[in-house]
Amino acid sequence: MSKQSNGSNVDVVRACVESYLAQDRAAADRLIAEDFVFTSPQDDRIDRAAFFERCFPTADRLRSQEIIEAVPASGDGVFIAYEYELKSGGR
Repeated sequence: MSKQSNGSNVDVVRACVESYLAQDRAAADRLIAEDFVFTSPQDDRIDRAAFFERCFPTADRLRSQEIIEAVPASGDGVFIAYEYELKSGGR
């Protein structure tokens, strides 16, 4: 997940969410490794380039986003459950 060697991957994921919400691409570039893989209900195992193209620019549609759970998964993985509210009112 991370290009950094210090701190846990869960902490890195939390920092990635913060960079997404702030739309801080420079911070996200520093945090997200070249072999990053992202899966969500809308995306199945997309790579770093696809994440930055499809997902990263979408924060402006959110009213709020809260991390419900972030836990280590197999290998270097992290499972994160989050809830967001769209400006349009959907969750």
